[in-house]
Amino acid sequence: MILMLHAVAPVLAADSHADQTHTSEADAAVYILSGDECDEDYAAELRDAGLTVEVRKLRSLKAVAAFVEVPANVDLQHLTIVRGYVVANHVAPTALLRMLDSKPKTRGLVGESACASIYNHQRLHAAQPRMF
Repeated sequence: MILMLHAVAPVLAADSHADQTHTSEADAAVYILSGDECDEDYAAELRDAGLTVEVRKLRSLKAVAAFVEVPANVDLQHLTIVRGYVVANHVAPTALLRMLDSKPKTRGLVGESACASIYNHQRLHAAQPRMF
């Protein structure tokens, strides 16, 4: 089953902690934890890859993750919904764009649960995400 970006809106409307800067014209929505120590800007990477992106800061990613059926064993750093697919954690934009081009029958991709930094960014981009 492929989810559409706007399908998450009911969950966010019920979350009183959601940032209210939602625009439905974006290709992708990146959900991050407010107050997270990670200074990674995954949204900027997606923008550099040519996607329009909105960022939503939440106190917890659990409700959105459950709604889009991210596997329970995935430790989330951030969650992205892009053109109906779910991307859990850091997935290289090139891998994400390949998925969008091929339109596989999958819910999305899971990348490593790590905050990207100058020390591990290349490793994270080289890692193969798994489909779920």
